[in-house]
Amino acid sequence: PSGPPLLPQALGAGLGLVLGAAAVGYSALVQQLPDWGQAFRAASAHLAAHPAERLWMAVMAVGFAPVAEEYLFRGLLFRALDREWGGARAVWGSAAFFAIYHPPQAWLPVLLVGVAGALLFKGTRRLWPCVLLHSAYNAVVVWAG
Repeated sequence: PSGPPLLPQALGAGLGLVLGAAAVGYSALVQQLPDWGQAFRAASAHLAAHPAERLWMAVMAVGFAPVAEEYLFRGLLFRALDREWGGARAVWGSAAFFAIYHPPQAWLPVLLVGVAGALLFKGTRRLWPCVLLHSAYNAVVVWAG
């Protein structure tokens, strides 16, 4: 990978912010569904009543989970699928596994994060831009929630 060394990291962070904003909009739509809306409201009320839990959730979601999940889903799984399947099948396959690892109401936006992460990793062969994408996405979602 050539080019300025910060370009892939900036691209990852920027994609994370854009996808996070899209996820916030998606979440607002999903909350209109009766059962899911009730679950979102209950979770929001719980976190409002327990600010320490919200803080630790943010630390985990922004600081730790992106490192572990990107190593697992891009560093290990995507590379294996890319060797076996190659191309779009590896991108979408690793993204689908990544999405299924998350709660069902988040599958669509998380699938898109997985696709973006796989394409970013495929283009750069570096995990750090993917970690920044994931961290920025989670920061937007946690902050908006």
